[in-house]
Amino acid sequence: ALDRAARARRGEDGSTEHFLEGIDVRDPEFEDWLALERQSWFARLEEAGFEADLAPRPAPSEARREASQAVPRTSPPAAPQPPQSLLRQEDEGGWRVAMMPPVILGGDPAAAVLQADVQRALRRALVETGDLRLVDMAPVALGDLGAGLAGGGLLARLPEQVHLSVQVRVLADHSYLRVGIVLQNPADNALVWSDEVIVPRRESIGEASFAMPLIVRATEEATLHFLRRHGTEGAEAEGRIAAAVASMFRLARGDLDRSEEILRRHLDRTPTAQGYAWLAFLNTFRVGQRFNPADAPLIEETQHLARRALGLEPNNALVSALVGHIHSYLFGEFDYAAALFEQSLRVNPAQTLAWDLYAMLHAYAGQPKRALAMARWARHLGAFSPHRYYFETTRAITGNFSGDHQTAIDAGQSALAERPDFNSLLRVLVSSNAHLDRPEEARLFLERLLQVEPNFSVASLRDAGYPGLDTEGGRHFLDGLVKAGVRKH
Repeated sequence: ALDRAARARRGEDGSTEHFLEGIDVRDPEFEDWLALERQSWFARLEEAGFEADLAPRPAPSEARREASQAVPRTSPPAAPQPPQSLLRQEDEGGWRVAMMPPVILGGDPAAAVLQADVQRALRRALVETGDLRLVDMAPVALGDLGAGLAGGGLLARLPEQVHLSVQVRVLADHSYLRVGIVLQNPADNALVWSDEVIVPRRESIGEASFAMPLIVRATEEATLHFLRRHGTEGAEAEGRIAAAVASMFRLARGDLDRSEEILRRHLDRTPTAQGYAWLAFLNTFRVGQRFNPADAPLIEETQHLARRALGLEPNNALVSALVGHIHSYLFGEFDYAAALFEQSLRVNPAQTLAWDLYAMLHAYAGQPKRALAMARWARHLGAFSPHRYYFETTRAITGNFSGDHQTAIDAGQSALAERPDFNSLLRVLVSSNAHLDRPEEARLFLERLLQVEPNFSVASLRDAGYPGLDTEGGRHFLDGLVKAGVRKH
């Protein structure tokens, strides 16, 4: 009824966009749910009436956005006082993905609960990317859904601006639960990607954690679909975050410069929490790889960017994880950083980067075995990620710190195949090979490291503020470097 009313008076000021406005239960889980539902509600109202009129509509005024936090920022806020045409253009930015009604087969209540958990986690993961805007399609009767799937009718009724649909499918029988996620191109119903996970019912009671790797991969495949379709440079018009991150994780100096250029242009046009957080995170690469000889101004800027990011979206799991790493890696504020990581994982347990960066915090704080366990889980979640070498790097570092040098070498060599000049990997491989009494291998990796970092020494590592060196694991790491022949000064 509210959708129909919105279609009838679209453009007029009304209260229908504020889902459950005034409700205050003071419960964190309810607040998380309410924020997500308001986001979906707002997206539905924005799309209401698309069959009759696909013309873009004026965005809600900034005054209304600032007056009520009930209006979710599914797209970034525009800069202060731009022309109305620019407001509309920025509000329509991002790649649009339709969240289709689920398919639940088997008539089992457990399947419906599982589907709701998976769909909620998937929706959250897609929104957190910063580039994907969801069009949440209202549920329909099973008969209508079946007809739509068979004849393409439901996909055919999507708005023209939507170029990807995502659907959760759950099948239950007496012994197994099967969860699948399907990505399709609405233009021709072509399959973009699909996968599924099957689990015995006794292992799925009460949680959907077994589906987390599937959710992670579906989110990554959705972003990769648009990057492949437009190319990294062409994608910048609507997916600036994705384009910047793709460049950032290539790690070369030129790639970091390119990523920074994209992010700063993004922040000039649409200052978003993800933009600030990723730019702050990029600076940790510059500090860690010692690309910038004068780090103090860079670190000060990073602190400012992290503060801005958290102020804009304090409950975004990705933002919390990136900011947590800033405070852990650069400032050694482990208690504060740990609280941010815990918050991130409460909001989204499928946030791979949160697990990975939290693992590094435990290594820095002197808990290397727990760090390695977290790193293994992050690597499991991100097994198909385009940045999986980064997760392998964490597994290598935490393996070295915990004394599991074979794991460190296996993970390090796997990551080195993708990033042959990544100095963090080379340092670990030098240390771990020395600890395993492989002097020839340690010497070869040290030669490669000195080509990347000609003046590398234990003292330079300390001068750069590398965290965790005074823990037992950190001293073990340094002992391996010295044993391999790394200069102390």
